[in-house]
Amino acid sequence: MKCTYLFAIITAFLITNAPVGAASREQGWFGIRYAVETEGLLSGTIKSVAISAVRPDSAEAEHVTAGDVVIEVENQAVAGSRASTLRALLCKSVGETLHLRLRSATGEIYTATLIAGRKPSG
Repeated sequence: MKCTYLFAIITAFLITNAPVGAASREQGWFGIRYAVETEGLLSGTIKSVAISAVRPDSAEAEHVTAGDVVIEVENQAVAGSRASTLRALLCKSVGETLHLRLRSATGEIYTATLIAGRKPSG
């Protein structure tokens, strides 16, 4: 069964949950929304992660583009990974870096190093 979860669903599941023990650190923000495709509804195994939107006023807007596919997070392949593994890799504190390997809509493979910032109010 093929299920696609948009950012509204995966926010609590994959991206915004801080790893255990991170309560004392300020959670970072990248201004990116993700579309996640899983192997099955409850399996937690990721097939793909695509960037569905990039907030134009975020520092990351110049590094990644909506439609790009994330193929690695911190040198960990996305396809076949557990959601909990990716969540831990994607959750960064303010000032920490996130290393991504992506494929653009034209098929070009590139890397992006993003720095977690503070989420703007509003």
